[in-house]
Amino acid sequence: MVGPEGGFADEEIEQAQQAGCLILSLGTQVLRAETASVVAIAVCQFLWGTAGLPPLPER
Repeated sequence: MVGPEGGFADEEIEQAQQAGCLILSLGTQVLRAETASVVAIAVCQFLWGTAGLPPLPER
């Protein structure tokens, strides 16, 4: 779930947690939804070790 620019209210966060949501943050910067999704995927790839170029073919 992507939040509003001003952030979620404490009550909204509590309701999301009670509904089973895992609360995550990409930091203090405010990102557009289009940018936040790309950043989230890049961070996951970095953490999981799947980021980077494929191996070069042998010559």
